[in-house]
Amino acid sequence: MQALAQRNLDTYLARLADVLACSRLAHWWDMIDVAIDLYVDLHRQIPGFRVIRFGDVVDTHLLQPEEDNDQVLAHRIFALVQSRFGVELSAGEQLAVVVLIKAADAVTQFAFRDPNGDPQIIEETKLLMNAYLQARLGAPTGPPGC
Repeated sequence: MQALAQRNLDTYLARLADVLACSRLAHWWDMIDVAIDLYVDLHRQIPGFRVIRFGDVVDTHLLQPEEDNDQVLAHRIFALVQSRFGVELSAGEQLAVVVLIKAADAVTQFAFRDPNGDPQIIEETKLLMNAYLQARLGAPTGPPGC
């Protein structure tokens, strides 16, 4: 299970890095919709991803014993943001990303009560995440600067 969770994490982050490398996003927070769309696509395309995700359904510390699975994902996203956008996230921005991951995961699970993922709930997830960033960081809302 741990190997599958690690593979899911690596697959997700590699695909996210590929998409971000080809994108013309102006700011790191513009990646929210892209990250959610990719997460949803993996739920739809890879049966093992939907069942295990990043391991939280088995053990919240499956990936690393000293950190919960969402923290492991968050640290990898911090590194991706630094690599792609050339910025190091402040402590407040890092906390915001962790909150986003935890909230997006919960709402995405809700969306996938429907085997294909309820598109309306997925759009609401994006709205929720972008509104949170706007309120928390003053990040602009709306479509990414592509």
